[in-house]
Amino acid sequence: MTTTTPTLLEICIDSYDSAVAAIRGGANRLELCAALSEGGLTPTVGLLREVRKLADAARPVQLYAMIRCRRGSDFCFSDPELAIMVADLRLLAEHGADGFVFGALTEQAEIHREHCRLIAEEALRLGKPVTFHRAFDCTAVDTMGENLRLVGSLGFTTILTSGFESTAVRGLENIQRLAELAKRLRSPSCQDLEFLRLMQGIFFSRPDAGLFMRRPDRLPREGEQAVCPWEVAQRMEKVCSCVMR
Repeated sequence: MTTTTPTLLEICIDSYDSAVAAIRGGANRLELCAALSEGGLTPTVGLLREVRKLADAARPVQLYAMIRCRRGSDFCFSDPELAIMVADLRLLAEHGADGFVFGALTEQAEIHREHCRLIAEEALRLGKPVTFHRAFDCTAVDTMGENLRLVGSLGFTTILTSGFESTAVRGLENIQRLAELAKRLRSPSCQDLEFLRLMQGIFFSRPDAGLFMRRPDRLPREGEQAVCPWEVAQRMEKVCSCVMR
């Protein structure tokens, strides 16, 4: 007998109206941001509170909040900026965030261990899971295995990636490699990492969203979720996602 693996669709939103539309459209999780035009920044508490009321009145929908205090493509932050983001995280957790999305790099485009550990530890102290966002794609592709292990050891439970490329279609081969690496790290034989439960997020953007809708079989079958900006999803009659364990 064939079993069906549950699916999870996450949609990035940066306004109340887009949250309404995403929930009506079937989203299981919303990634709350400000300024998606800048890649997503920390949302306001006001937006979170109103979307929390909306979700609670509709059906179970997880709300993850982006933690990113300013624009910029380097994902490098100063110590005062880290303090700002820790304060934002605490406030958003207090007002109903179910989890957080964060990523930080060094000036050498390597994962910043201390900054990422600081945010992850604070989120986990509050009982909230934390996702490593697409800053992962700014690291060296030949270190993906090391970085996957590092991200898990720092406390992150999810990675969002387009496979080190601008679109998930172009990065599909790397996404499949990451999925296989994550599967190995979850193996009982990997004793030092038996706590690790990672899933790759496939970030949809036009025009590849339609391709993945029509061909979900092209996606790896272990540990994924679908992540889609609402401006993409609202142009589609139905949004499909890949499977998640």
